[in-house]
Formats: sequence, C-alpha cells, structure tokens
Amino acid sequence: MIRCAECGNEISDKASACPRCGAPVGSGVAPAPPPAPATPAPSAPQQATSGLQPPPAKPIKPFLTIGRLILWAFILGGGWLAFKMATGTSLVAAVRGPQVIVNERLQLKEGSAMGYGFTVPSPRQVDVEVSASPKNVDIMLMTEDQWAKYQKVHGSLFGGQFQYTRALSRQGVMTWSGSDVLPAGAWRVVVERPAEAILFGEATTVSVKITGH
Repeated sequence: MIRCAECGNEISDKASACPRCGAPVGSGVAPAPPPAPATPAPSAPQQATSGLQPPPAKPIKPFLTIGRLILWAFILGGGWLAFKMATGTSLVAAVRGPQVIVNERLQLKEGSAMGYGFTVPSPRQVDVEVSASPKNVDIMLMTEDQWAKYQKVHGSLFGGQFQYTRALSRQGVMTWSGSDVLPAGAWRVVVERPAEAILFGEATTVSVKITGH
C-alpha cells in the first residue's frame, strides 16, 4: 500500500490513479508508512502475595499433657484436703470384702474430731484400733442420722445433745481396739479430742485403723 501524493489516501501500489482524487499514481506518491507494531496490553500487575497468603498453621497441642495432669493432681489433692478440713470427715468407703478402710495418723486439737465413713451391704465384722498421745480421745460409732446431728451440735456455740451406738464406742482412751459385727447400712467411726483445756490445749497425735471383713 502507498499514499496518494495529493490527498493522502491509501491506495494499492498497482493502481494507476487514486480512486478518491483521480491523481495519477507515480513516483511522487509517498509510500504509506508501515503500521506501527502492536504493543501488547500491559498485564495487570501481579498482586502482592505476602498479604494474601494464609498464616502458617499452628500445630495442634494435645489436650492432656504431663504438665496439665500434674496440675489437675494438685488441684484435686488440694480439694480433697480442703474437704477434710472443712467437714472433719474422710471419704466414704464401701466394705465389700476383707479390706483396710482407714489407716491414718493425724493430729487433733482440743475440741476437734474426725469422722470416717463407710457402708456395709450386708452384716460385716469391723475392727477398730486407736492409739492417742499425749491426751486421751473418745471413739464413737454413729449412723448417718446420728452423724448429721453430731455435726450440728459439735459446730454449735451452745452445744447440745447427740447420740451414738454403743458398739465400737469408748470414752477417754489412750490405746484401744475393738471388733463387732455391724448390720448393713452406712456408718461413721468418730474420733474426738474432748475440749478440756480452758485456753490453749496441746495437739494430740492419733493413729486410727479400721478394717472390714
């Protein structure tokens, strides 16, 4: 293709005259400039991927770890000790055969007591051994109803009356052991240090062992 020298129209280089203005095609006609090369459309800038990438996945830690198990052991152990100190009683045990229900050494202050609970599904022989020093203690066998009444009276400022079962019960002993067959039911062996001192009293160390057969 060339351009007409008169009107600038693009015409074939084989034409004899310009179809627009009729000017003859000759040496004076300037050839049409070659078309400019097409430039590729600018591609969209790549988006920064640093801000769009998901954060690296964190490893999933197991729920139960050694540290957590130790922590829970301390919490449960502390709760059990707090329970004993607040209620003055041990956990209830079910006597289903020859077994040691309680084998404990503790200290009782003046006027304090500790109750050891257990249940027997059928008539069972129960042995109780108590050793106290330097003061004597009272040992009382109670049913659950008698135990509930004792707790109310023992914690009352004005005191009151309570009952206990004669079997496996002794007053003012330093060393004592006894055995009896108890009917089926829930029972408590209560070891009490009587309140004898007016102001301050020496703590008494007591060893208690209860065995069921």
